[in-house]
Amino acid sequence: MGFIPYWFRFLQCLNKRYYTGSYLHLLNAGKYFVDMLVPFAGLPIWFTAYDHNKAWWIYVFTKAVANLYSYIWDIKMDFGLCRYFKKDEK
Repeated sequence: MGFIPYWFRFLQCLNKRYYTGSYLHLLNAGKYFVDMLVPFAGLPIWFTAYDHNKAWWIYVFTKAVANLYSYIWDIKMDFGLCRYFKKDEK
Protein backbone atom coordinates (compact mmCIF):
# COMPACT_ATOMS: atom_id res chain seq x y z
CA MET A 1 0.00 0.00 0.00
CA GLY A 2 2.98 2.30 0.43
CA PHE A 3 3.33 2.85 -3.30
CA ILE A 4 -0.20 4.19 -3.92
CA PRO A 5 0.52 7.91 -3.26
CA TYR A 6 3.58 7.70 -5.48
CA TRP A 7 1.49 6.02 -8.18
CA PHE A 8 -0.97 8.92 -8.29
CA ARG A 9 1.83 11.51 -8.39
CA PHE A 10 3.57 9.49 -11.11
CA LEU A 11 0.41 9.55 -13.24
CA GLN A 12 -0.06 13.27 -12.61
CA CYS A 13 3.48 13.96 -13.82
CA LEU A 14 2.92 11.88 -16.95
CA ASN A 15 -0.32 13.79 -17.56
CA LYS A 16 1.50 17.12 -17.22
CA ARG A 17 4.19 15.87 -19.60
CA TYR A 18 1.54 14.95 -22.14
CA TYR A 19 -0.20 18.34 -22.04
CA THR A 20 2.83 20.64 -21.64
CA GLY A 21 5.53 18.71 -23.47
CA SER A 22 8.12 19.67 -20.85
CA TYR A 23 10.73 17.02 -20.17
CA LEU A 24 11.01 18.20 -16.56
CA HIS A 25 7.67 16.56 -15.80
CA LEU A 26 9.09 13.31 -17.15
CA LEU A 27 12.09 13.62 -14.82
CA ASN A 28 9.74 14.31 -11.93
CA ALA A 29 7.77 11.20 -12.89
CA GLY A 30 11.04 9.27 -12.73
CA LYS A 31 11.47 10.41 -9.14
CA TYR A 32 8.09 8.99 -8.19
CA PHE A 33 8.73 5.81 -10.14
CA VAL A 34 11.93 5.15 -8.21
CA ASP A 35 10.09 5.92 -4.97
CA MET A 36 7.47 3.33 -5.97
CA LEU A 37 10.14 0.68 -6.35
CA VAL A 38 11.23 0.92 -2.70
CA PRO A 39 8.24 -0.95 -1.16
CA PHE A 40 8.49 -3.61 -3.85
CA ALA A 41 12.22 -4.02 -3.27
CA GLY A 42 11.51 -4.63 0.41
CA LEU A 43 9.00 -7.44 -0.19
CA PRO A 44 11.53 -10.31 -0.56
CA ILE A 45 12.94 -9.53 2.88
CA TRP A 46 9.68 -10.79 4.42
CA PHE A 47 9.75 -14.14 2.64
CA THR A 48 11.96 -16.96 3.90
CA ALA A 49 12.49 -18.52 0.46
CA TYR A 50 14.81 -15.68 -0.58
CA ASP A 51 18.39 -15.01 0.34
CA HIS A 52 17.97 -12.27 2.95
CA ASN A 53 21.45 -10.89 2.46
CA LYS A 54 20.92 -10.30 -1.27
CA ALA A 55 17.38 -8.99 -0.75
CA TRP A 56 18.61 -6.62 1.96
CA TRP A 57 21.27 -5.11 -0.30
CA ILE A 58 18.82 -4.70 -3.17
CA TYR A 59 16.48 -2.88 -0.79
CA VAL A 60 19.28 -0.66 0.55
CA PHE A 61 20.47 0.19 -2.97
CA THR A 62 16.94 1.00 -4.16
CA LYS A 63 16.27 3.13 -1.08
CA ALA A 64 19.59 4.98 -1.51
CA VAL A 65 18.90 5.75 -5.18
CA ALA A 66 15.37 6.94 -4.37
CA ASN A 67 16.58 9.17 -1.54
CA LEU A 68 19.41 10.65 -3.58
CA TYR A 69 17.14 11.31 -6.58
CA SER A 70 14.48 12.94 -4.38
CA TYR A 71 17.06 14.99 -2.48
CA ILE A 72 18.69 16.36 -5.63
CA TRP A 73 15.29 17.11 -7.18
CA ASP A 74 14.06 18.89 -4.07
CA ILE A 75 17.20 20.99 -3.66
CA LYS A 76 17.48 22.02 -7.29
CA MET A 77 13.91 22.15 -8.59
CA ASP A 78 11.61 22.59 -5.59
CA PHE A 79 13.78 24.82 -3.39
CA GLY A 80 15.58 26.56 -6.26
CA LEU A 81 19.05 26.17 -4.78
CA CYS A 82 22.20 25.46 -6.81
CA ARG A 83 20.84 27.25 -9.87
CA TYR A 84 22.98 29.47 -11.97
CA PHE A 85 21.79 32.75 -13.42
CA LYS A 86 22.93 34.81 -16.36
CA LYS A 87 24.47 38.19 -15.66
CA ASP A 88 21.31 40.12 -16.37
CA GLU A 89 19.02 37.85 -14.30
CA LYS A 90 18.48 38.38 -10.58
